[in-house]
Amino acid sequence: MLEKKKRLIAMKKSLNNKGSILHIVLIVFLVVLVIISISTSLLILKVRSYHDIDLLMKQKDLEVMLVRYYLDTIDNDMLMSDSIESEDYNVRYYVDDMGSYIMITTYIEIKDSRYQFQLNVNSENHDVEKIEYMEG
Repeated sequence: MLEKKKRLIAMKKSLNNKGSILHIVLIVFLVVLVIISISTSLLILKVRSYHDIDLLMKQKDLEVMLVRYYLDTIDNDMLMSDSIESEDYNVRYYVDDMGSYIMITTYIEIKDSRYQFQLNVNSENHDVEKIEYMEG
């Protein structure tokens, strides 16, 4: 009887050791899974932010070129309402002569982004007086 108790205690200890090892393996697996999930999420966010920065730089460059085009055309010719279409963007602009200034309203569509800005140019010296951004 005493021998059976000793065997039973030895088996319980053996099972407890196997359970402990299983817990440790499970915890290590969960920690590795969390680290991989967080790393993947950070990588995806980084790629999205680079994409957003690239889109923002394209918008900025386009706006600078458009304002330069407007001012050059006003200086050398007569600026009329028109539209410009490209693979990457669509631009529509409307010109209104308000007497002391020229108001140019520009609608820009780049990929999934759509916005507009209004530019006021002094009629006499052709300086930009105001730029105002508006949604959609």
